[in-house]
Amino acid sequence: MMRGTIQNKRVEISQEEAQQYLKLGKVAHVATVDEEGFPYVIGHIVRIEEESKKEWFFDALLEKYGNPEWTFEREGYPIMPKIELFEVQIEKLTGKINHGMYH
Repeated sequence: MMRGTIQNKRVEISQEEAQQYLKLGKVAHVATVDEEGFPYVIGHIVRIEEESKKEWFFDALLEKYGNPEWTFEREGYPIMPKIELFEVQIEKLTGKINHGMYH
């Protein structure tokens, strides 16, 4: 069995559908490396150090998932220096969908 290969082809989705899911999806699954050190699900991780890139990420996150009615005590992200943010480098993207039980 080759890593990243979906065995049950009935549930496999196209590369384009998987990319669209990443853009529109509201749930993300994060994993780590297996016992052989091979990354599974998330790919190789790169730490983001620049404050401006971190701010861009959280601005985009709030724009996608936030509520315009939310208010905050302070502007910006006061605890940003304590946040460790990593960028995911996707090596291979596969996806599958669950349509319920098969009979």
